[in-house]
Amino acid sequence: MKAPRVLEALARRYERAQAGRTGEASRDLLMDAEDVLRDADSAEGELRALAEQHLAEAQRIGILTLEPLHKRDRKSLGQIRFSPVNEARLYEWLRRSSPAQLRAALARQFGDAASAGVPENWDVAWRSFCERRRDAALCGGAIAPFDRTDLAANAELLALLPKLLQWGSEPDDERRTSLVRFASCVLLSNSKRLEELAAQESGGELRDRLRGKLGRLLEEITGGVVRTLDDLGIIPNPRSV
Repeated sequence: MKAPRVLEALARRYERAQAGRTGEASRDLLMDAEDVLRDADSAEGELRALAEQHLAEAQRIGILTLEPLHKRDRKSLGQIRFSPVNEARLYEWLRRSSPAQLRAALARQFGDAASAGVPENWDVAWRSFCERRRDAALCGGAIAPFDRTDLAANAELLALLPKLLQWGSEPDDERRTSLVRFASCVLLSNSKRLEELAAQESGGELRDRLRGKLGRLLEEITGGVVRTLDDLGIIPNPRSV
């Protein structure tokens, strides 16, 4: 059964609010009923009648409270009061993960990644990096360049970063200096993926070096020791290749 569009509209507004983003709320969320109905494309006709039925049902089972526009006309729709304590019930009805569940899943990704094997000299820095991201994920803080909703993309980055820290870590490693497409095949079984994640800088002091989101993450993890893939011995392919 398709979720009621008016409750999906309410959920979207909640997700943009502080309570939905961070899990922290000191008061209920009040929404203008007409605004929510317009967001749901249900402001008129049969769609409005159906939306009002869904709102009434949600109130009956305790998910939200409908407040009338005029106290003397209890049937008029004024505002919708939604308490964050009812988040789980709302998303259970919508049959999808709640913001709290999504934050927890994201935090688990970073927490699990902390145990990945990295060279001993980066072990403490790697665990600290993962723990910072885990804590930020739980409270709705900044996690860029990771994505709050694309867990698959996050998993790719979190699996790749330890491999990059390990790449050529031994002085006699024959791979110590490698073209990026060779390294990409070895690390990702895709000859171009590393270049997509670490595009060459077009200007500045790092001009023509492989940086992108991977370089920014490596710089954070290593405290600036590694700023580009070039620092790991992974260098751009010559233009003629």
